[in-house]
Amino acid sequence: MNKRTFYHVLFIGLLLCFMPVLLFAQTSEMQYHFEDYSWKSGLFDGAPSPNGEALFVKSHTLTIEHAPWIRIYFGDVNLGSNSYVLVTSLKDGHSQKLDTKALQQWDYSSAYFNGNSLELKLYVDAADKNISVDVEELAVGDWAGGTPLPESICDITDDRVSSNNPASGRLVPVGCTGWIIDNGNYITAGHCLSGGSATTFEFNVPASLPDGTLQHPGPEDQYTVIQSSRQFTDGGVGNDWGVYEVENNSVSGQQPIDAMGASFTLVQDLGPANIRITGYGVDNDDLNLTQTQQTHVGPSAGSSGTTMRYRTDTTGGNSGSPVIDEATGNAVGVHTHGGCGSGGSGNNSGTSTFHADFWAAAGGSITPNDPPTAIILNPTDGQNFASGATVNFSGDATDTDGTVAVSSYVWSVNGPGVPPNYIFATGVANPSGVPPADGSYTVTLEVTDDDGATASTTVDFTVGGGGTNDPPTATITSPANGASYAVGATVNYAGTGTDTDGTISSYSWSYNRNGAGPVTFSSSASGSAVATAPGTYVLTLTVTDNDGATDSDQVTITVGSGKASGNGGLLDGTTADFTGVLSGYELGEAYPNPFNPETKFNFSLGANEKVTLKIYNAIGQEIRTLIDGAQLNAGVHSMKWDAQNNYGQNMPSGIYYLRIQAGQWQAMKKLSLLK
Repeated sequence: MNKRTFYHVLFIGLLLCFMPVLLFAQTSEMQYHFEDYSWKSGLFDGAPSPNGEALFVKSHTLTIEHAPWIRIYFGDVNLGSNSYVLVTSLKDGHSQKLDTKALQQWDYSSAYFNGNSLELKLYVDAADKNISVDVEELAVGDWAGGTPLPESICDITDDRVSSNNPASGRLVPVGCTGWIIDNGNYITAGHCLSGGSATTFEFNVPASLPDGTLQHPGPEDQYTVIQSSRQFTDGGVGNDWGVYEVENNSVSGQQPIDAMGASFTLVQDLGPANIRITGYGVDNDDLNLTQTQQTHVGPSAGSSGTTMRYRTDTTGGNSGSPVIDEATGNAVGVHTHGGCGSGGSGNNSGTSTFHADFWAAAGGSITPNDPPTAIILNPTDGQNFASGATVNFSGDATDTDGTVAVSSYVWSVNGPGVPPNYIFATGVANPSGVPPADGSYTVTLEVTDDDGATASTTVDFTVGGGGTNDPPTATITSPANGASYAVGATVNYAGTGTDTDGTISSYSWSYNRNGAGPVTFSSSASGSAVATAPGTYVLTLTVTDNDGATDSDQVTITVGSGKASGNGGLLDGTTADFTGVLSGYELGEAYPNPFNPETKFNFSLGANEKVTLKIYNAIGQEIRTLIDGAQLNAGVHSMKWDAQNNYGQNMPSGIYYLRIQAGQWQAMKKLSLLK
């Protein structure tokens, strides 16, 4: 971790006293500094416990005299699979359990804790070995000291009052406001996201100390901002907006929209007569209220285009607040700039939802599109046709909230004598054709509605009496199950496929190394491959018969010690080496994309890193964990996603996001699943 040797201080806008109509961004960065701190727990191995839970092995009390709050930054940490460290504030008793997954989500730091003294307790699970925790640095709060802070009050007095809207939260350390919208996205000002210091999203914020020094809620109300999810523009008044996502809470496992049970509906409207701003601005009149939630309603000052204008009181820290239509409670924009003055001069401003990029990124309050329904009228399921007969297909589609054009129809078929998922007609409702061979066929009709949603349906039919296809049988004859090889050795592989009612049309060899993969390395019945890296390999032979049915056989072999090292695998002698396409830290494009039923992708690491690789749906819910904190070496790695969730269930068509985190590096790619 890079040392943080600089102070973060609150920006004081003295010019505001003299230029009330100047438009200025309204952040109020939290005051703090970094201090080196060294504590090492030592190494511990797990031992059995009576109740099967992790055992307490070590504690440490961390004290920084006169600190108003502390955040811990960890160095080298190994918490294995089920060990954890429990951090507790000795001031208010709030605690956070940090296991391997939680530490990765928090970028190897803790939540913010109030007070000057924390207790760390290390618990080690019976199955874990060489468990250790190192603390190397602390973020320590600075006392505000009652310093006057920038405000943008629209008349003589600050008319804001304390509030408790559960859909509005505080972004720190940048000192901004963020809020929840009803599709699960989170909104703030673009200039709050542009610098990368919006790292933690807080709710249920407590009162500040008497001099205005901030205090923090418990870890159950703190969420880590996913930096790679940020979408924003920092382009000044009317062109300043931000959308972001957060990790699930490390205590509750929930998203803010679920934990708080509240959200704003985002609508497009320039006409509200009165505008309410609810956010976390500073307060020079009552320092206990500084950067706690307050609200005020004032008149519109004439909104137009992409700019909202209003004479509603705001202060530093209100950047990112929702611009709320007082009559409906809906959000019509995001607050970004101050500019109010006394005597009716000036106004405060925000970006309206008529900003096309903002509206698109946020998702707005768009009514979800109901997918269409595909219908195959002919043939009927199970119908039989004579050999050489013409099959007349007929299809239709319905859509409860739109239309389906015949031009969107796609007909495909699987069966003997045709390639897998063979498309034989598009843009027609009634195609026809002669099946090339006797056997069992499955025809699929896919349709797309006017909002881009798709649906499909299938029908099975037979030709020549067909009947049920007996699947083939796959058998691996070499290598033997349990065989061991040295790194660099040649592995001879061979297998057979038999089919009682047909022929074998293809062979496919793949391997999973130490649970990662699979990686396909050969399409021949036999051959040889070089074992380029140690590990435990599960080799799979899959055979496919002429009717499309498949069967697989597996064996497990060990290369070297069986422990993971390097980015190699089994390199087939007749297959090109594609591992040099990526370099440094890079996430390659998925292929195919759009895809069905699976997509593949490569990523490269510039150094040995702990890697987490996950799939999320369009509203930020975790769907599948492909790699969960595994230690991988520098180089190129290959993965695939089979469009299933963590429970083995097939996911519906739609947009998904592939997100990787390795140390400080994060990247994300968009995936499109078509069914």
